[in-house]
Amino acid sequence: MESSINVRRVPLPHITHLELWDCMLKHATLWDCMYCPGFAERLLEAVHLVFQGQAISQSTGIIETGHLSFDSIFLSGGGISGSMADAILQALPVPVIVAEDPVFGGTPGGIRLLERSGLSAGMVVDVGQSQIKISRENMCKTFKRDFDTLPVSSGERKSAKPVYREALRAFIADSIRSFGITKRPEGIVMALPCALDSRGFPGSCSYPGLREDLSIVRDVCKRAGIVNSTVLTLNDAELTAYSGCCDTRLSGFKTTLVLTIGFGVGCAVLESES
Repeated sequence: MESSINVRRVPLPHITHLELWDCMLKHATLWDCMYCPGFAERLLEAVHLVFQGQAISQSTGIIETGHLSFDSIFLSGGGISGSMADAILQALPVPVIVAEDPVFGGTPGGIRLLERSGLSAGMVVDVGQSQIKISRENMCKTFKRDFDTLPVSSGERKSAKPVYREALRAFIADSIRSFGITKRPEGIVMALPCALDSRGFPGSCSYPGLREDLSIVRDVCKRAGIVNSTVLTLNDAELTAYSGCCDTRLSGFKTTLVLTIGFGVGCAVLESES
């Protein structure tokens, strides 16, 4: 019987992805400051702009948050350790809550998404820009990116050449195979480190060749030997925000700013469903 991969872009009405990574600050963008000693202070500056509705993304323009009243911050991502971000953000007049396992901050949301979709024996594949995080049945593993094989995208047309698209497919598929699949997953949540439109069309990120590559998820699954499964796709910050729905410490808050600190800064808004 011919294999079938059903890829669906997951709509989450109460979660909004924001392009904060290149927020324009006084003298640079947030991304320009990412690996500078004063990064935490620059992140605080960017969050202040978001709270005031005055943040502007260099790539997408005005970040529409002026109508929101934030009452909490949820922090996740492997880059939190050593960044001082959680300590610096305590200067804000709202509680700052750090994910229980920042590296696998998206896992609880992925598991909940699978359950709500009626998919059993599933797995969560969170494709980060420095490593892939895979979770299934209480087992979690990370797979680091080889920057020689997959260099940081320069934004030029040559970055989309086939060799990079092939290398990215191999990286994700090989990570899934290396994780070990003893039982075919009925469902997979796959989070990508870029904006996704309503069709699941990927936007830009540091992976060369990912932008506008609509077939990558299906191709990766086939290469990994996954057949007859449903794959739910979304942005990685959206997935982390959905994990916030599972965190009882966030109960009672109406509007949470979700920040993922890793290779860059991912961002989403989580609004209470009630």
